[in-house]
Amino acid sequence: MTRRAYRPLRAGLALGLLALLLAGCNLFKPATPEVGGGGATLLPNYATPESCLRYMKIGIERKDNLGQNAYLGALADSMADGLGFHAFFDPAVWNAYDGIRPADWNLGYEAQFLPLYFSVKLSPYEMKWLPDEVYPYDYLSPEGDRMILHRRYEVRALQQAPVDTLLITVGYADLYFARISASRWALYRWEDRVDLVIGARPAIDEQRTFGYRRLNAGAGG
Repeated sequence: MTRRAYRPLRAGLALGLLALLLAGCNLFKPATPEVGGGGATLLPNYATPESCLRYMKIGIERKDNLGQNAYLGALADSMADGLGFHAFFDPAVWNAYDGIRPADWNLGYEAQFLPLYFSVKLSPYEMKWLPDEVYPYDYLSPEGDRMILHRRYEVRALQQAPVDTLLITVGYADLYFARISASRWALYRWEDRVDLVIGARPAIDEQRTFGYRRLNAGAGG
């Protein structure tokens, strides 16, 4: 009698425990999912060079502190990563600049530049990383710890009609990445190039390279 009475109780406890475990599976889901737009939450992931580019794009488009941190987090930090970020300018842009030339455009200058760049236009930005038709192939080192991505970039300010978008930044970049750990890559070198059709002195003054924007933003000078 005691054994028979115990079986339903044991079965009920087992079913209750199973239900609790199934319900507890939600504990393994992120409590605060990523929000890529203007939301309050952003959880960047720099596990690949492409994901670094993604969060740099998100950072440019958000134009807020979280976006700035997401962008800068994709760049190599000499204090934390063992190597630092450095940007280099197209010779045509460099030679045409008549201001004070920075000896080394590093992470500190890039951090100064971003808020200034966000204020070039007050409207929202849209950024695209596009294939580089001049250098279409990326490079991965034999050791698998270095990668070079060749990309064309475009940033547009989203405006009201009759002009829906305004191209404010355009050019090419040779982007050098290093594997810092199993879950982190970082951009340590940006070599900027002008669009040969647009040139360093474009007919439409807004269509400038990131290199031009950096030099003329007032950061690092």
